[in-house]
Amino acid sequence: MKKLLVIGTSHTFGSCWQMDDTTARMPLEQRWHTIVAKELGYEVTTLAISGATVEQQMHTVFRYFKAFPDVRFDQAIIEGRHMGKLDVTYPTPHSKGRHDIADFDSVDKHETFLEGWLNDHTEKSTDRLLPFMGYNNSLPSRNRQWYEEYTFSPLHFIHGATGNLAMCKYLEDYCSNVLWMSFGKSKLAHHWNDWLYDFVKDYTHEDLWPVVEYPNGEDCKCGHPNAVGHNALAQQIIKVLRKEDE
Repeated sequence: MKKLLVIGTSHTFGSCWQMDDTTARMPLEQRWHTIVAKELGYEVTTLAISGATVEQQMHTVFRYFKAFPDVRFDQAIIEGRHMGKLDVTYPTPHSKGRHDIADFDSVDKHETFLEGWLNDHTEKSTDRLLPFMGYNNSLPSRNRQWYEEYTFSPLHFIHGATGNLAMCKYLEDYCSNVLWMSFGKSKLAHHWNDWLYDFVKDYTHEDLWPVVEYPNGEDCKCGHPNAVGHNALAQQIIKVLRKEDE
């Protein structure tokens, strides 16, 4: 069976804050990447977690292939990030769960690092690099000042754009095809985001740029797709993958 690797954020992780159950997430079988894999005949591996930034995604992809260097995929799909206020990673790895930080940020314990990304369970018990969240008043003032100066600066643009490009380039060593797209409905009208296209243009598609849209009323009012929205997103991606196979 063909193999599909999906890298994503909360849209791929299935976040839907108006769900009635305790997980606040869409069932796995209703998420866009599951629908794509089923319809196109892929075995899917998903690396996704809510709040993931470009740096986190690149770090996770790197650690994955350090842990599984012989694994190869026919297709990779990156549900990536345009620049935004939340898309800044805190510089130091932080333990968010039950693992000691020494294990989380180790040289060779890649499986420990990947646990929260590969296993479909609530993110509250996982470990990861945390978003910077510099808008949070609980952080020291020096961190808030750094965040405010950094966000939407040229340095932020360089980190985001080159991080996305590096991830696409790196995946070429392990995946026959790489597709980059974003579900960033909250994408701000900022020239950095327009300039990002120059970096990812060889990996995205005109039908998916600048964002993959789903119709109004197909989200859970928190910016994440509901079941109908996930299916609409999946159908757009399936259409593009079929075009590229022609």
